[in-house]
Amino acid sequence: MRALVELGANTREGVYPHRDATSALTLATERGDDELVAIIEAAEQRRREAAGGIAGAPSPDALFRVIASGDVQQAIAMMEGQRALIHSRHSLLGWTPLHAACRLLKKPIVEWILDHGADPAARGRQGLTPLDLTAHFSGAESFRVFAAIAGRLRERGADLTASAAVALADVGWLRARQVEGALINPIEDTGGLLRIAVSHNRPEMLRLLLDFGLDPDERKRVGEPGGDEVVVTSGMPLWHCASSGKYELAELLLSRGANPNAEVYASGMPLYQAYSRRDWKMAELLERHGGRPNGTLAGLYR
Repeated sequence: MRALVELGANTREGVYPHRDATSALTLATERGDDELVAIIEAAEQRRREAAGGIAGAPSPDALFRVIASGDVQQAIAMMEGQRALIHSRHSLLGWTPLHAACRLLKKPIVEWILDHGADPAARGRQGLTPLDLTAHFSGAESFRVFAAIAGRLRERGADLTASAAVALADVGWLRARQVEGALINPIEDTGGLLRIAVSHNRPEMLRLLLDFGLDPDERKRVGEPGGDEVVVTSGMPLWHCASSGKYELAELLLSRGANPNAEVYASGMPLYQAYSRRDWKMAELLERHGGRPNGTLAGLYR
């Protein structure tokens, strides 16, 4: 166990589909193996200290759960009682409490954390900043909250990122990065820049990104590098169009080569979304561009 955790093994993720219940930490805890639990917790402590640069950095796990619950007062009380929590990091994701609050669009918590010295430009796993997370996990229906949070982060010194620029429709910034050759599309499990354009209902952004030559399917490998099995997910932008009835954006993606039969990992094809919503207009659009119903779809939706 010591060798595995020192090499970066994920002790918090178990076997699909019961990830939490079958994680190494859960199994060791439930079986009463205190020595293994201690090894895991010590490794996580070292990772937190290395990521945050704070000796004795406390675990933010309980705080993250409170932030997720939306209990603003309790979250603030926890950080007031232990100020080091503000700068603590998730042992695997490298996220700070500010990342967690931005991901969930908890504006009052974001403002309190920023007012008490949090780093607005802190980078977590794969270099994601709080501004990236608030762009990834917002959409047209939550744009006002997103814009307010993004504005506060920028006021406190956060640099604009590609994800936020797409959500904010900052064409000039995106064109400048493209000319510099510095525009990349960091595709997460939830998709990348094209999916953000779709979620924020921005056809002009989607068209611009496709003009830049970005992959309309946002294809990526799922899981940890070096695994035995190669699992690919693709089609997240079109899947989101089908799940929300965005016909114009779907037509644009399909006209630029998006695969109507692409499979989003564990969520199926865009056609699944159209059938589940009984959106026959979307189903016809997808089928007109080569979408093919299959046996799974027939079984699920009769």
